[in-house]
Amino acid sequence: MKRLLILLLLSVSTIVTTRPSTSSRVKTRISDDGRILSIQIDGFSDRRTIHYNRSFNVVDMNRLEVDLLTFRVFSSQGVTPPFDQMSSLLLAALGLSLFIITLLIVVYRQKRSALMNPVKSLRSE
Repeated sequence: MKRLLILLLLSVSTIVTTRPSTSSRVKTRISDDGRILSIQIDGFSDRRTIHYNRSFNVVDMNRLEVDLLTFRVFSSQGVTPPFDQMSSLLLAALGLSLFIITLLIVVYRQKRSALMNPVKSLRSE
């Protein structure tokens, strides 16, 4: 189980560190007053000019929906989203990944105990 977890962590860290480097000079501004979300992106990214300035009505949205909207806007422009301003999105992703890891561990231990010989198990106790 340790090896599986270490392999998982190594693969995630390798993927994160081997992201393609892009030359970009991007200035972003996000303002959210609870009613209107304004996103402004100006600059250069991957040899193209980006000028994006738009406002969204977010009265009926919760915090996670606002963060997902912000993520979609930045992704559509080919710019790395400012994850430091999207805490609820990070919290949701972390919770989902912890749930999946826990589920994998439980399934693994359950399979291992089902395949174990009960006589050997009783002798060791």
